[in-house]
Amino acid sequence: MLKVENGNVRIFPIRRYVEKSLTVPGSKSITNRVLVVSAMNSRKIKIKNVLVSDDTNHMLNALESLGFTINKYHYSRENDFPEIAEFVKFIESRAKDGLVVEIGGECIPSGYMEREIFTGNSGTTMRFLCSFIPLFNGVFTLDGDQRMRERPISDLTNALKQIGVDIKDSNGFPPVTINAKGEVKGGSVRISGKISSQFVSSMILSAPMYSQGLEMEVVDCLVSKPFVDMSLKILELFGVSAENDNYKKIVIPKGKYSRKEDFFVEPDLTNAFYFLSIPCIIPAKISIYGIGKNTVQGDIEFLKILEEVGCKIYTEDNHITVEGDGNPKGIEVDMNNIPDLVQTLSVIALFADRPTSIRNVHNLRVKETDRIKAICSEIKKLGGKVEEYEDGLKIIPQKNYTPGVISTYNDHRMAMSFSLLGLRIDGIVISDYRCTSKTFPSYWSYFEFLYQDHLY
Repeated sequence: MLKVENGNVRIFPIRRYVEKSLTVPGSKSITNRVLVVSAMNSRKIKIKNVLVSDDTNHMLNALESLGFTINKYHYSRENDFPEIAEFVKFIESRAKDGLVVEIGGECIPSGYMEREIFTGNSGTTMRFLCSFIPLFNGVFTLDGDQRMRERPISDLTNALKQIGVDIKDSNGFPPVTINAKGEVKGGSVRISGKISSQFVSSMILSAPMYSQGLEMEVVDCLVSKPFVDMSLKILELFGVSAENDNYKKIVIPKGKYSRKEDFFVEPDLTNAFYFLSIPCIIPAKISIYGIGKNTVQGDIEFLKILEEVGCKIYTEDNHITVEGDGNPKGIEVDMNNIPDLVQTLSVIALFADRPTSIRNVHNLRVKETDRIKAICSEIKKLGGKVEEYEDGLKIIPQKNYTPGVISTYNDHRMAMSFSLLGLRIDGIVISDYRCTSKTFPSYWSYFEFLYQDHLY
C-alpha cells in the first residue's frame, strides 16, 4: 500500500511472497532515438508504445517546433499482451502512458527559421538535437533547466565544429546556439566518449544525412557502450548500415532512412529492473512482458548481476522472470556499461550478506544529480555504512536500518530505486515522488499493483 501526503509517498512493507506478471511503458532511450530517425525517414510510419514522459515530450515538442507534422493516438497494450490481461486492465484504468505516433515522409524544412527550444533536463533531447538541427536553416538556441546547464556538452560541440557546424556552447555547458546552414558536410571527426555515450549517439543518428557521412574516431574510454550499440541497431532497422571497429572507429555512410514497417518501442528495461529486482529485497517472483533475450537494450547485462547476487533468471523471447528469496549476496562489479542501474544495485546491497563494491562509474556525477554523492548521503541517513570513491562506492550492509524520508534530488532514479526499501523496511517515505515523471510518470500506479491481492 502507498500513502501520498504533501508531495511525499510512504511505502508499506509486504510480508508475504509476491508473484506478479506485468509490463512497463516504452523505453525512453529507444523512443527519443526513433523519434529523431523517424523524422528523417523517407515515408510516414507509426511508432507504437511511445513513452509519455517529460523527456519524450520535450523531444516531441522540439520536432513539432522544427516543423514536423506529428499525429498522436493513445496506445493500448490490451491486444499485445494477452498473457497479462489482468495487469493491463488494472493499469489502464489508472494511467494512459503509451502513444502511437505517426511521423516521417517529409523533407527537412528548408525555410529560414529562428527557434528557442527548451529541453528541460532531458540529456537525449539536448544532445541529439545538437547534431540534427544543423541540417536546418536558421538560428537555434537549445536550453534546459538549471541542472541541464550544469551538465557538460563541449565534447559534442567541439566535435561538431570539426565538421563545419557553427555551434557555440556556454563555457562548455548549455545553452547552445546553432547557426544552421541547411547542410552538414560530415567527414572525419574525433570525439571523446568518456563523459557520455550520448555525444557519440547524437552524431550517429544524424550522420546519414551529412553529405559525406561520418568517420568517427572515438578517443578516451567510451562509457555506456551498449547505448551506442542501440543507436547503431536503430540505424540498421531503418535501412542504414554502419561499421563499428571496437568503439574506436565508427563509420556511417551517407544514406537514406527507408523503413516501411511500423516500429514497436520495447518496454524500458532500466525501469523494468525496479520490479525485476524485487526478489532481491523480499521473497518474490516477478515477470516483465514485452521484452526478452533479443532486446536492443544493453541494460540486459544487469540480469547477470541479479544472478550473481543469488536470483534465478528465466529469459524468453517475450518475457523475463526473476525469482529470489530476498537474501542477496554481496559482489564486486564494474558497472561502466550500465551506470543507470547503480542506484538499484546499491539498494539491493543494503541487504546483502557481505559488502558490495561498484566501480568505474565516474560519469554518474554529471547525471540528473551527482548520483554517487546522493546514494551515499541517503544510505547514511538510514544508518547504513558506505564508502564513497570518485568513480563508485562500497556499501557495507547492516542488520538494521533507521526508517525515514529519502531525498530524491529531483532525480527519477533516486525515487524509483529507493522505493524498493519500503517493501522491506517500515516507515520509508520518498520525497518529491513526482520526479519520476522524467521517464516513468505512472511508476507509482505500477508499484501499487504489487499490493493487489496481498496482505501487507
